[in-house]
Amino acid sequence: MLQTFRIAAQLGRQSPDRKDPVRECESRLVGLLVDVILDGVYSGDLYLRTAQRPEQLAFTTWILAFGARSWMDTSVATDQLGTDDGKRVARDATEMLLDALGWQPLSRDWDYQRTRERIRRELFGREWAQVAAATARRDRTQATA
Repeated sequence: MLQTFRIAAQLGRQSPDRKDPVRECESRLVGLLVDVILDGVYSGDLYLRTAQRPEQLAFTTWILAFGARSWMDTSVATDQLGTDDGKRVARDATEMLLDALGWQPLSRDWDYQRTRERIRRELFGREWAQVAAATARRDRTQATA
């Protein structure tokens, strides 16, 4: 649903003076993504070719995730392609991309699931708690309906 709003907003070229909370969230996420990539470069864990910019890798990673989210629950993905867990497939594809770039440590050498959990807790703890509360409210409402 969020992607439908995002696409509609992009196509409609929303007025720049209008507040867009989705854009603010996306901007924060993209900023964090670029920071992680820069940290990888500065620490020596990631080597980008001379012509590559960290922002280009951020863009590639972002569109991979965006495309995966838009297709992962469609009948083509689930029925025709046999994708029963689109989130896992998207994570695996991202890990393949980063492994192909040689970003250390490679996915076979590191527990990235544990790292994702830590990031969720440490960077998005407040937001995750809000999502959990909203989900619990929705579940209670549906149970009484």
